[in-house]
Amino acid sequence: MKKKLIGLLICLFGWAGIGLAQSSDAILARLLQDDKASVEALVLYPENIRNDILQACLYPELVVRIGEMQRLTSQQFSDLLSTETREDQQSLWELARFPALVTHISERGGLKEEDLKTFPEDIHNVARWANDAKRPTVIRMNELYAASESAFASLLRTYPDPAQRALRNLVTVPEVMSILSESLKMTVLVGDMYRRDPAWVIHKLDSLNLEVARRNAEDLQAWRDSLSANPQALREYEQSSEEFRKEQGAPVATEQEVTQYTTVYNTYNYGNTYNTGNYPRNYGYYHNPYPWWYGYPSWYDYPSWYPQPYWYHSGYYYGAGGVLIVYGMPSPYYTWWYFQHPWHHHHYPHLTHHFLCYHEGHRDSPGGFHREVNNWVAENETVFGKDWLKNDVNRPDRIKEFGQFEVSYHNSLVTQPSKTPSEQVYFETHSKEYPNLNASVNASPRPIAPKPTVSRPNETWPVKPNTDSRPTTNPKPNTDSRPTTNPNNDSRPTTNPNNDSRPTVNPKPNNDSRPTTNPKPNTDSKPTYTPTPKVERPPQNFEAPRSNPAPSYHNDTWQRADPKPTYSPKPQVAPRPQVSPKPNFSNPSPSPKGGIKGSR
Repeated sequence: MKKKLIGLLICLFGWAGIGLAQSSDAILARLLQDDKASVEALVLYPENIRNDILQACLYPELVVRIGEMQRLTSQQFSDLLSTETREDQQSLWELARFPALVTHISERGGLKEEDLKTFPEDIHNVARWANDAKRPTVIRMNELYAASESAFASLLRTYPDPAQRALRNLVTVPEVMSILSESLKMTVLVGDMYRRDPAWVIHKLDSLNLEVARRNAEDLQAWRDSLSANPQALREYEQSSEEFRKEQGAPVATEQEVTQYTTVYNTYNYGNTYNTGNYPRNYGYYHNPYPWWYGYPSWYDYPSWYPQPYWYHSGYYYGAGGVLIVYGMPSPYYTWWYFQHPWHHHHYPHLTHHFLCYHEGHRDSPGGFHREVNNWVAENETVFGKDWLKNDVNRPDRIKEFGQFEVSYHNSLVTQPSKTPSEQVYFETHSKEYPNLNASVNASPRPIAPKPTVSRPNETWPVKPNTDSRPTTNPKPNTDSRPTTNPNNDSRPTTNPNNDSRPTVNPKPNNDSRPTTNPKPNTDSKPTYTPTPKVERPPQNFEAPRSNPAPSYHNDTWQRADPKPTYSPKPQVAPRPQVSPKPNFSNPSPSPKGGIKGSR
């Protein structure tokens, strides 16, 4: 009888273990479905940071309390800087990325020249200026930071040592803390699974890390191939990237500077050494994050914890001989910048068409690029219907007319604010000026009620001609390029971005609805890309930082009985949210134009 009872208990515990495994598999599958972007962003971090993330997930209440402390301190910091000019705010935000330097300025006697030796050269002049002109403000900055660190230490004191070590590490990687505090459901569920079966969770995250890395590599190669197969889109891509560079106020980067940047990036990841001194040149400038307690500058439209050079956002640079080396996808910031300025669609219709083709061929990749394209498509469906962007031979024509219409409507709001109706009504009354766009709109259903009239902007937008007549002057760096949005959820800009000096003339009627170049656009309903066989690596073991990992994978890949993956890519670098203040390159030199190379 005793043996039967023991056997029954063994069976019960065995079935309970199977049920637990099935439950964990189901929870993980649901997380991958509901919060895919957050999970994939976290699994791409190195193993030591993933382990710290798991420790933090065991104490979600601690993550919440740290998040509340951060919100309070960041608001106080914003209030402190709110009375400063925009230019001074930018400088103080840059200084804030070096807490030890802030402390030097705040000490009795102020900053000494020898204090600067262990900090990047890029921040030296800002530190001298702050010491001479803004020392009371810097002292208050230091007090806020010290108070937050003290409260943080007191909060951790009651938790186990592994949790304390993990959270101290993670606050130096603020984008991770941001994900954990904003995705609390994921944090709680991952912590619960890890508490029940640590080995199983670690194995699953290791497997997912390899799968996401593989998918990222496949997506990136497809992007390179698509550009090689479409020289017309590639030309417009280079032109728009040059416009982006000028708006950033950045000089053209040399291959040497790119190599230096990427080498330093691979050597010093995640900004974890920003208080240790002995910085390589530009390391601290590009890799020190804005402190977790301060947050990031309010003028960024994205969670942007790290500044990055302009070519990081456009996804390519020029190597030796003017060869174009593509190392990554356009960043979410670059994509947002491109799609939120309607004259880009008028001036670069084939590039917009190409972006849409790639997006349509990779809908299962929810990264920042795809998210921004999808948001733009959904935003304009309410005015132009669901079929105006169908992939046919006339799509570049419609895209070009769309850009012209958007500029015309915006400028009408400026010049005739009391007479301009909603966007939908305005289009209906001017539809003859946009024949290709109008034909598509008439063939697709739209909402019955027009959109409410938006708030009135006060500056006109430029009309981009078919030739490249962009201004040659460089606007000031780090200006506020965020368009303000209206309360009706209309995310189109209502002011002239960046206060630039481009001409503010009213748009002319549609003078040329044809594409600006001879090659015909892709007429197939699916992208037709011809891969290029040769792929070369950038210099010095370059591995590009990924901002928003966006692979696809299948639920049946993650069953408990799966064998261990055999794919072993190089370690992935941390995903970086992407909005870049002014890069600070030294010794710039012109970069010649040339062909395209691939890179991994």
